[in-house]
Amino acid sequence: MTPPFTALWARLRPADDAPPHAWTSWPGPVIAAQTAPWHGSTAYASISFTTPHRLTVLAATTGERLALPMVCDAGQGTFALVAGPTSLVGAGRRDVVEPLDRVRHAYPRNVSADASLVGTVTGSTAPWIVTVHSFDGIRVWDAADRTCLAEVPLPELRGPGCLCAGILAGTTYAAVSEGALASVYETETGRLAARWTASDTDITHLTWARGTAGVPDAVLTTDATSRLCAWDPRTGEPLGQARILPDRPLHLSAACLEAGGTRLPLVACAYGDGVHLLRTDTGQALLDLRVSAWTRTAHLTSDGLLLLGTSAGPLALRLDTERLASGTGQRAALDPAGFPTTEERGEATSRTAAGGPSHSDLVDLWGADQVLVLGDSPVSADLAAQDHEVFCGIGLPLSPPARPVPGRGPRHGRPGPVGPGRRRPGRS
Repeated sequence: MTPPFTALWARLRPADDAPPHAWTSWPGPVIAAQTAPWHGSTAYASISFTTPHRLTVLAATTGERLALPMVCDAGQGTFALVAGPTSLVGAGRRDVVEPLDRVRHAYPRNVSADASLVGTVTGSTAPWIVTVHSFDGIRVWDAADRTCLAEVPLPELRGPGCLCAGILAGTTYAAVSEGALASVYETETGRLAARWTASDTDITHLTWARGTAGVPDAVLTTDATSRLCAWDPRTGEPLGQARILPDRPLHLSAACLEAGGTRLPLVACAYGDGVHLLRTDTGQALLDLRVSAWTRTAHLTSDGLLLLGTSAGPLALRLDTERLASGTGQRAALDPAGFPTTEERGEATSRTAAGGPSHSDLVDLWGADQVLVLGDSPVSADLAAQDHEVFCGIGLPLSPPARPVPGRGPRHGRPGPVGPGRRRPGRS
């Protein structure tokens, strides 16, 4: 039976003998991702699992790169992507970056601590993000100009676990979990709107699911026992029955898709070995994807895209929503190697004579004026065979040869190359 989707593109791990620039063009294994509307289409941004975490922004429908990679201190639960008036904005724990313009900004000085959680406001057309700070509270930001729009003081919030936010009747609500307890706050006033105990075990994910005609918005939760539940964010009452997922999910994403003139509310649950697609209103399982690469994230878009973040890299497929709506839990295998790969056209980068990215590329990656990484010994673009796999796995650009300073020996102030440094065993 033909599966109810079409493979669009993939950005997969290069071959082991690929040149250095192929590795720096690869987004890397995906640990976190987000989507945002951009110029009438959708932008997809992924954060690499390897450190330093690299932000890669792609066109969701084609996989073409929209900006050069940029370092972003973000991860699962601490990354948001929004569209500002003139640029895309990515937010992490400590700062926000504008990858299209190669700009980095710190959060305002009055923020007392790094963000424990970062998320977007579902249903908002403005570039708003939400951050949660332990022993401090919740803040709503305009990410474009980094102004705080609302603040909910919560000095008793010791260990926030998950976050989601949405808009109901023009008012922004934020839901935060701590253990098995979920709390929803009206951010403009700080009022506690609802609170409930979702499970006997800790909540592992919170997602805001927009409603359709006759179906209200819901906060979706999962727990350590792989239960998926829906709750009314205004009252904390359960909506329907709990559903047992095939495995403990690593990521949730909800969206309403068009299917034959009707709205189809769906949630995608990534759980490592694949992705489970369910209706949020009935809990009916529509698709069980078994992916040959470890799948950490799955993002649904309202125009029918499903974007997966895997250990091999990001990939995209287009769902046949009409077939999904009439289906009954079809199972399908998915091999990233069978996806069309994106071309490198329009992705020219400066390179050294040895074929490695230049020092300016590394500076662009970090969004800094200069970058210096110290190590026990210099690292050149001509890596020894035993080191090639290690440094390619890191995904850092390599440097041009160092320029010696006249009158200084190799142990007295000679500047080493800009690039990843070696580490002695037992050192971090």
